[in-house]
Amino acid sequence: MKTRLLGPPELTPVPRYVNYVDVYPRQCWGPRTIADTELVYIVAGRFNYRDSVGEVTAGPGDVLFIPPDEVHTLTFLGTQDGHFSCIHGELCEDGTWAAGDYRPVPMPATLTPTGVNLELRELFRRCAAAMSEYTHYRDALARSIYHQVWIMLSEYWVTRPASPHLSRRLQQMLDWLQEHLAESVSRKDLAREFGLAPEYINAIFKAEIGISPTQYIHRERAMWAHRLLVDEGYSVKEAASEVGFNDPFYFSRIFKKVMGIPPRAA
Repeated sequence: MKTRLLGPPELTPVPRYVNYVDVYPRQCWGPRTIADTELVYIVAGRFNYRDSVGEVTAGPGDVLFIPPDEVHTLTFLGTQDGHFSCIHGELCEDGTWAAGDYRPVPMPATLTPTGVNLELRELFRRCAAAMSEYTHYRDALARSIYHQVWIMLSEYWVTRPASPHLSRRLQQMLDWLQEHLAESVSRKDLAREFGLAPEYINAIFKAEIGISPTQYIHRERAMWAHRLLVDEGYSVKEAASEVGFNDPFYFSRIFKKVMGIPPRAA
């Protein structure tokens, strides 16, 4: 069965569990997996999130996305009480992410810094309040709020703005990579361009965005290729070549790893 790609207006989100709660020093969830998608909005405190790709640190205003079946650990780093909100659910009422029935477009980022977005924080709070009540239209209200959350976050995932948490040095590296994305570039090229050791380049990426330079390049190329396949009608071979892959089979493997579907299903 072909995986459906759903834009924000086409989503029919179904929240299953929502909270807006205090957390306590050194509180930890995992290692664990979950059966559906999860959004975690950080209200207060700092949290470490670790999965098979790497780890990131999230603070107030940041949103974490956790996909189904991903072994992960979430740890509160604060020495005083913190606060967060979690929404578990599916984005399509007649399918599941885990079974490959659908994927949202744009794909969510693991960490989305939203800054001081009071409207988004209020949506998380309202969704939790709606799910805790027993009124005639409880489910419809919670679904509507959850949908608004996804639409608002999708704006961040489409534009991919520079994170306020990124150092100036890393932002310069990311800008350079964007200019050379279709070329055969690596962390060694970054090291030469910026006069740093390759190992240090890797450490900077891991510390600030939780992934390696190679993972960043693969992710950006896959998203670029998806636009070419879907919006401009490129063939898989043409898209692979355009975004810097000489081997279409290797491109297909990387694309599926990043996007969750093979390029022919895009």
